[in-house]
Amino acid sequence: MSELDSLTIQPAEPAPAFGAVAHEAVRPPVGRALLGAALGAAFGAAAWAAMVILTNHSIGIAATCLGLLSGGLVGRISGGWRGVFPAVAAAVSVVVALVIGKYSAFAYIVHRDAVQRYGAAGGRYFGYTSGHTWNAFHASLGSEFSPLYLLWLGLGAVAAWRMTGPVAHRQTGGS
Repeated sequence: MSELDSLTIQPAEPAPAFGAVAHEAVRPPVGRALLGAALGAAFGAAAWAAMVILTNHSIGIAATCLGLLSGGLVGRISGGWRGVFPAVAAAVSVVVALVIGKYSAFAYIVHRDAVQRYGAAGGRYFGYTSGHTWNAFHASLGSEFSPLYLLWLGLGAVAAWRMTGPVAHRQTGGS
C-alpha cells in the first residue's frame, strides 16, 4: 500500500451560518424565580401572621426559617438557578413576607380589640384595610420594627441569599 493510499481526507462537517459569531442565548428562568419569590412571600406572610395571632408573640428565629422557605422555593421552582437575581428575589420576598405578615397580625389584633371594646362600629372603624388601621400601624413602626426585629429580618434575608446566591469559586494554587 502506498503512502498516498493510506491517507484519506474526511470532509469537514459544514458549519452553521454565523456559527462562530452568533450563539443561541440561554435565557435564565427569571419568571420562575419571581414566581418562587412571590410564593415564598405569600406563604411567609401567612405563616408569620398565623404565628403572631396564635401565640401573641413574634418569634425572631422564624424569620430565618422564612428565609430558608423562600430560598428553597426560588431554587426549586427556578430549577436550581443560582445567581444575584434569584438571591435578590428571595431576599426581597423575605422582607415583603415579614412586613405583610407583621401588618396582617397587627390589623387582626387591632380589629379584634376594637370589636371587643366598641362592638361592630369599632370593627368597621378599624377594619383590616381601613385607613385608621394603617395610620395606627404607621404610628407604631418604631415599636413594631425594633432593632432586634430588623436583625432577625436581616438574618432571614441572608438565609435566602445563601441558598440562591452565586457560588463563590475558590482559587487553588500555590506560591
